[in-house]
Order: sequence, then C-alpha cells, then structure tokens
Amino acid sequence: MRTTKIMRETPPADELIYGKELRSFFPLISRAMEENKESNAVSGAELALLEEEARILASTLESLQTQCEAKARRLTEEDQRSRLLTAELVAAQRDEDKQMLASDEAVSHALKHNHSDEVKALSKLLKRPYFARFVIEEESSDLSRNGNSGAPTQYDYRLGYSANPECRIIDWRKSPLAKIYYEYQEGDEYCEDVQGREREGRLLLKHPVRIENGALKSVTTRYGTFSLTDGAWLRTNNAHPAGNGGIKSILPLITAEQFKTITEDARTAVLIQGIAGSGKTTVALHRLAWLLHESNSDISSEECAVIVRNEVLAEFIKMTLDAIEIADVPVYTFEQWKSKVIQNIAPELSLSTDLDSHSKFPRGFTTVLYSEEFFEEYEAQLKLLDSSSTKAQTHSQQYGSLLTQTLLSFSSRHPKLLEVTGGSTNEIIEYLENIQIHNSVPHVLSNSLLRFLLHSHLLKTSKEDLSSPVRFRHLVVDELQDYSFISLASLMNSVESTRDLTLVGDVGQALSADENFIGWDRLKEVWQIELGSSATFFTLEVSYRSTLPIMRLASYVSRRSSPKEGRSGRVPIWFHCENEERATEAALDWLMKALERYPTSLSAVLCSTLDEATQAYSLLKPRFGPQVRMGKPGNFSFDQGLIVTAIDYAKGLEFTNVLIWNPSSKAFPQNDTLASNRLYVAITRAEENLALVSYGRYSKLLPPIDSKFVRGYNYLDLLES
Repeated sequence: MRTTKIMRETPPADELIYGKELRSFFPLISRAMEENKESNAVSGAELALLEEEARILASTLESLQTQCEAKARRLTEEDQRSRLLTAELVAAQRDEDKQMLASDEAVSHALKHNHSDEVKALSKLLKRPYFARFVIEEESSDLSRNGNSGAPTQYDYRLGYSANPECRIIDWRKSPLAKIYYEYQEGDEYCEDVQGREREGRLLLKHPVRIENGALKSVTTRYGTFSLTDGAWLRTNNAHPAGNGGIKSILPLITAEQFKTITEDARTAVLIQGIAGSGKTTVALHRLAWLLHESNSDISSEECAVIVRNEVLAEFIKMTLDAIEIADVPVYTFEQWKSKVIQNIAPELSLSTDLDSHSKFPRGFTTVLYSEEFFEEYEAQLKLLDSSSTKAQTHSQQYGSLLTQTLLSFSSRHPKLLEVTGGSTNEIIEYLENIQIHNSVPHVLSNSLLRFLLHSHLLKTSKEDLSSPVRFRHLVVDELQDYSFISLASLMNSVESTRDLTLVGDVGQALSADENFIGWDRLKEVWQIELGSSATFFTLEVSYRSTLPIMRLASYVSRRSSPKEGRSGRVPIWFHCENEERATEAALDWLMKALERYPTSLSAVLCSTLDEATQAYSLLKPRFGPQVRMGKPGNFSFDQGLIVTAIDYAKGLEFTNVLIWNPSSKAFPQNDTLASNRLYVAITRAEENLALVSYGRYSKLLPPIDSKFVRGYNYLDLLES
C-alpha cells in the first residue's frame, strides 16, 4: 500500500488538528488495526466437527476421572494396609514373623508408591489429556465368507504427552503410530511398518486441539482454526493462540520435516539452521524430550544441558521445558556454564571484568583472541602442552605459559594482525605474567581459559569420573551464530562425541561484535562432522511465528529472498513523526488499541539499547501504569501486558504485538551487518501486529515508507498538503 496522504480522504471532523490545518493520522490507527478483519461466522458443517470434539473430550475426561478415583481408592486402601503392616512389624516377637511382615510391608510400600504415581499422572492428564486427535481407516485382515477382505475398520487415537490405553491416548515420543499423524495429511494413504507389522490405510481426520485445565480452547480442522470465546466458536487465522507470555505448544502442528528432525537416532548429531520463527529452538527442545524418553535412549535429565546466550532466553527456555514436561535439565547461559566449569576445575582462579586490574591490557587484542588464526595457534600449543606440562605447575602458571607461547608463535606468523591491536607482544606477555602471580584472569581471556581447563582436565580424568558441568551426554546449544572458534571448541569438548550435540542457529541473527561465527560448512569441516549416519543438517525456511507480511519486511531488511509462503496477516504499519512528542502520541495510541484487542497477550516495545528502553518506558508509564514494565536480565516477566526492553534481550522471544521504537539511521546504519541483523531480530519478534514509530532520520535499512512492505503514514505528506 502506498503512503496515505490524509488530505485526499474525507476524514471525520475530529481528525483535524487546528492551527496548521493538519489532519492527525493517529485516529487512523484504530482503523488500521481493524483492516482485513476476517469473517468469524461458523457454518453448520464446521460446528458439527467442533461439537464432536467437545463431546469426545467430555467422554475422555469422564473416563480419566473414573480411573483417577479408582486409583485414589486403591491408594487409600494400600496406605491403610501399609500402616497396619508397619504396626504389626513393630509388635512382632519372632524373627520369622518379622521377616514375613517386613517383606509384605516392602511390597505394600511399593504398591502405594505406584498408586500414588498413577494418581498424579491421571490428575495431570485431566488438565491436558491430549493435544491432537486423529482417525485412521484400515482394511480388516479377516476374510469374509466369500473370501474377500472384511469391511474397513476405523481407529480413533488421541496424541498426548503420556499414554492412557483406556482412552486411546498414545505418547507422541513412544508410539510408532505418531508417525502417521505427523508425516501424513488428512486424506493421505499410508503404508508403514508398525511394531514389525505392515499397516496400510488412510488418514481420515487430523485435528490439532488446545486443551487448558480440562477445557477445550481451540480446534484446527480442514475448514480452518476455531477458538472457543465466551461460549461461542469463532474462526481465527492463527493455529497458535495469541501469546500471553506463556508457552505455546507446537506439538500438534509439527511438520513431517520437523518430526523427522526430532526423532533422529539418539546417536546422531542434529544441526538446525532456521529463519526467525521457524521453530528451530522448539524443535531442538522437543528432540531433547524425545531423547529423554526411556524407550529412545538411556540418557537422564541430569546428564544433559541447554546452553543459550542470554539470561532472559534462559528463563524462557526453563518455562518451555516445564511446559513440555521435561524436568531437571539444567539451562545455562554460556557465561554461567563457563563460570561453573572454571569453579569446578580451578576454584583458585577468579575472573575479573577489570581489564586494568594489574597492568594495561590492549583492548584491541580481543579481535585477535576470537580470530581463526589465533585459534589454530592455540590448538597447536594445547597439543604440545600434553607432554610438557607438569603436575607441579598451578593452573594459572600452565595457562599463562600456554598463552605466552601462543602469542610468541602467533606474532611471528601473523605480525600484521597483532599490529592492529594497538599493543606489542611484550606488553601482553607482561600482563600474562601478572595473571600467574595473582590468579586473576580478565574476562576477555575467559574463553581461552575455559578451553585450556577443559582440555587439561580431560587429559587427567577418566571418562567414568566426568560429569556435569564438565561433560554431558547430550548438549543442546542455541544461538550458535554467536559463538567464535574458541567458544565452539569448548562446547565440542564438553561431550564425548559430536554425535551428542543438537546445534541450533541462524547466521542472519548474529549480534555479537566479537564472537564471529565461522559458518556451518567450516564448523563441520573443523570438527569432522560428517552428514549421514553420524549427523544430519536441517534448514527450516518457513516462519510459523510471524505473519507473511511481517516476514517480507524482515527479509527486505536482512536482504534475504522474500518468502512465498506463510500465515496471512496485516501489513506492518509505520508512523514517521515530526518529533519525539508526536512519535510518543502515535506509539501510545497504537499500543492502546493493541492491548484492547489482545487483553490477555504479551506485547513489547523494542528499543535499540537499554538506555533508550528506559527513556521509552518513562514516556509510556504515565498512560499504562502497572500494565507496562521494564524488561532486563534478572527482571523480565512473561505475564500479560506490555514490556519495554532492548532488542538484544528479546532475542528468541515472541510477542503478539511489537512496536519498534525509533529505528533511526544512527542506531541502525545502512552498511552495518550487525545493525541489519538486530533490526531483523526486532521485526521477527512480532506474531500478529507490527508497528514502527520514528522521528528524525530513520534507518536506510528500511524500505521506502511508501513501499508495499508497510502501511506508511508520513508527517511530511501532511505538511506538503
């Protein structure tokens, strides 16, 4: 849509701003929010399917409640029996009586424990018994009297997090029938080997459903997706419910490709490159859930870990793991994991954030530390350390010596690279000597320290004695594009084999100025990850989070090819204003409309920096009061309402409505890859609605305000009129 020049419309009288004869574009926000509103009418055929789902859920819940009550009675009876046996055991005089009673008591306690677990499992099922229902039809294997096969038989299954045979609920992680649901569409014929028997048939019905606290909330049918609101069924264009800060399960909507990724052999590395919103992180976490099922591997939760880049995403992932019923898997930021490893292996060492704690450290040297050339020299020196290190040396002495030798070798091989740091080799070596004396390592050297400690520790420790946080049986690493060579080396060192990795990233979302990602191909080459039986690489190119118009704008900003498929939705709206005051008015008006329309959702205002977010928050707080809050590490709430935060802290998150605050040319310079990535990240946090509010010079990374990518409202047009 071209830029709207308000003077060419016939506006209501209240749209006039007297004094300059300008018509305010702010009342148009309400109209813009209502554009393209789809019909919510539900037909008779659609309603029949929805009512059938409600009936089946009611029947399922009734059966589960009956089972739960029966198990609860058995638990009570066994508890009473256990108490009686304990009393008899205490009162028994003869040894043979004591032995018999002790045996009976042990059996009773075991039964009581089993009944208790069953009651808990059924209670959980009553809240969320399943997330999908499907019906298959197969020819009967029995022959009729005339020798022909019998009439087709239909089988109705529900797909859930745990199995309940009485209600025909199957566990998505275990049952081979789950493959039929995920890899076929409604109406498709299938031929699959199920538990050693070939089964042929047709998938008649495939309904993803959302059940919360035993109540049916939404159903997706061949006619579309419908939500139950205030007792009435309404059509919606999003199979994912509008976010309220909680976790939206993707299990009902997993594609065949994603399901294949999740269920790869347990001893296969999975590498996932995916655009924003493609479900790559969620797929990785569901793979972890699949691996932790006893029928798929013998890995325990405590032997795994998820490593991310920032604290906010770590908290979000903890919530996600809880929602998909994964318990006791540690989630670390890379910095947290690094600190734990250093404390575990070398508790005498301390990390300092002060670069000048003992002597001047050349700040430009960080460029060298994260380079591939330095990594190669460092790895070569590590190999020499195996034979030359002595047990008499402390960790700081070994590390200081290692780094000194690396620098000497590096400076002779790459003198020009070292020159750009602004310091000499001697200055750095002098600094390293102080490390050996004070046992204090600057944070800028922490990644190389981590690599050294892991390497030396693994040389001295048997495999049987290695455990978390030094060694994991399976590791999920998110945001892989923000790791340098030396950081990746430490992650690779934390598992026995690269087969034990699930790596997730998107090169278009790299935000780290220091830790430059080497690329997927180079990673596979350096660590000899061969695709095939030992590793598989998936590319996810469709966004399930953001609508197609939002993704088209994001693709323009990141210079990616424009997507051709995706979810329909509103074109992003952009208000370019005369000054900050007018921009604030536009932001307030749009946000008010967004929160009114999505009262239970989580919306966000995203700023280029935390300082800018603090300023924006101060401008929004008087209007929104307790509805609005600041979001930063250690204080980031996912409750419904409005959160104001920096783009970097929103990475990996999603919000129903997003407003990008003043994407200026200063904050997002045109020829800056990291700036382009940061703006791409901001845009792709939005699920349903995206607004941009700018004043002054806006970033040239954005398309023209009168382009098809946005609905542009420019105050300059008003002035010209």
